[in-house]
Amino acid sequence: MTVTHPGHPFQGHHAEVVQFGTRIDPDLIVKRGATVIKGAGKPLLYYMTLANLYQPCATLAPAAAGSPGANFVPGAAAASRCAALKTKGLLAATDTAGQAAEALAI
Repeated sequence: MTVTHPGHPFQGHHAEVVQFGTRIDPDLIVKRGATVIKGAGKPLLYYMTLANLYQPCATLAPAAAGSPGANFVPGAAAASRCAALKTKGLLAATDTAGQAAEALAI
């Protein structure tokens, strides 16, 4: 993505957009190809919250096997988180393996 912000040192450079504040900067403009998204980007707190919510379930995904920290989450707790996310409508898969893969993809 190309980031444009008036007077910003990254203006015109390609970058990933993560904001550290709690509000979205209305002057931030993100371009992906020809598409312009004004005020894009989400606060870091948003990404941390997503990680805290989905990571315990995602540790059960085969693609996460052997990843650092995956063994810190007990299997029963991870399966319980998957079931809770499914109950709340945050995951669509009907089995734990599918839910774990879905959580990892988020």
